[in-house]
Amino acid sequence: MKPYLLLLLLLMLLSLMPAQEVDPFVSLRHSAPDINGNIHLRWEDIDDVAGATECYYRVGTAAWDLANTTVYSPGTKEALLPYTYGSKLRYRLRFTNTQEEGEFALMHQAYWDADTFPPNVNDMALMLNDPAGDLLIGTNTNLDIRETYTASTENKLYISMKNVTGLYPVNNGLTSFNVYLATITTPDALADSLTYAMVYSANIPLLLSNGLYKVGFDINTQLPVFTRIGNISTQVSNGTLHMACNYSDLAADPSFGAWPNEYSALMLAAATMSVTISTTPTIDTGDYCNPSGVIFRDNLYHVMQNTLPLVTVQDYSNNLLSLSYYDADGDFPLVAEVETNTGTVIQAIQAGITAHDCIYTAAIPMGTSGVLAWRFSDNGYSWVTGSYQPVSNIDASLLPLPISCIMPNPFVAGKMEPVISLKNLNSEPLKVSLYNLRGQCIGVLHNGKPAGNEIVLNWQAQLNANPASGVYLIMIEQGNSKLTRKFIITK
Repeated sequence: MKPYLLLLLLLMLLSLMPAQEVDPFVSLRHSAPDINGNIHLRWEDIDDVAGATECYYRVGTAAWDLANTTVYSPGTKEALLPYTYGSKLRYRLRFTNTQEEGEFALMHQAYWDADTFPPNVNDMALMLNDPAGDLLIGTNTNLDIRETYTASTENKLYISMKNVTGLYPVNNGLTSFNVYLATITTPDALADSLTYAMVYSANIPLLLSNGLYKVGFDINTQLPVFTRIGNISTQVSNGTLHMACNYSDLAADPSFGAWPNEYSALMLAAATMSVTISTTPTIDTGDYCNPSGVIFRDNLYHVMQNTLPLVTVQDYSNNLLSLSYYDADGDFPLVAEVETNTGTVIQAIQAGITAHDCIYTAAIPMGTSGVLAWRFSDNGYSWVTGSYQPVSNIDASLLPLPISCIMPNPFVAGKMEPVISLKNLNSEPLKVSLYNLRGQCIGVLHNGKPAGNEIVLNWQAQLNANPASGVYLIMIEQGNSKLTRKFIITK
């Protein structure tokens, strides 16, 4: 009897899954705080789907607040989030869509820095509202779900539910019991007809106890599955039932797969049931709340001061100027443009998935001559500028070869020579600098005229130090030539 208790819920979830087909969170990106102290948050939304996207944010441990969302351009939404340097700002998106089966949600998870129990629903993400009076069987209003919430820390998953009465009795009598479930479905286990659930009910010897369960149907043995795999925390507080489990208990089960999974997402839902133990046991579904697709991405902005981006010319060919853009704070540019010597301004367009570490390109009008001046700003008032002098096709054959930089990448300390080989240099002053991902200069490896058109630098000897493991940037500057290379140090 006990396997069918949650197997029924699994079948309901499977029937509703096709509704989860939309991801409106493409290219979610943020700027640095502008002159008014607001971060610009932008993302590409979906115009041809009936639904709505909300943006929530919280500063520190304050309650989540709903941001004002506007249309920045066709297909692109923007929200302005207030930010003070040094504070922790978290933000998340929630998309809702109404199908025949009711409302569904696709959303970012609400994250906390530390585990706490019981949680405050104001610190959690609302998953869905569920209509009152929609019990599938019976009139037990304690089983009538109204709202579901979720949150996460590094170690725990939290799911909370509110019902009509604010009461969550587990006994209806000596032989009748209420069961409250928070289901957790991962794509890896779903392929095997399995799901997981935090279960809150009466402690029924040899049948059921509060805990984390794996449930479903084993396609190999053709038998139902109902296996307790871990403990959970449970508490009723302020009319809300709270449950929490450890990710380690989920990931320890081979069927669950790795966590985070390749999607960094789970499908979460809630359901209630009543179980009557008699000569002919019965299981009646009370209510269920539609599943929510939850993306586990901690959108955290926490910087002490703005770090300006690093911008260098990558290439110029076929009247297309390519600029390499990297921002240590993950900020995208509010301004990215190139101006010709006649005053024509061309917008540089992002080419890549991550707007803070990619190539920006500007299509220069045919026949343009003279210096091209580029300017970028991640906050709208602090600028990174530079220029590039294109050459005509007639002179192209006379161009010197571009600077070549050869170095081990990744560099394994103790197993490789810490050298950088530079070729195709000219007689102009050469500057070679090492930066960390915060944009801080670790040291200058060379500053002056090179002895020839090739040099080899030992960066450990030049720095008289051994940088820690991590990702670094080498910036090479000589005349109008600039070259940036990213490399990894491992120990």
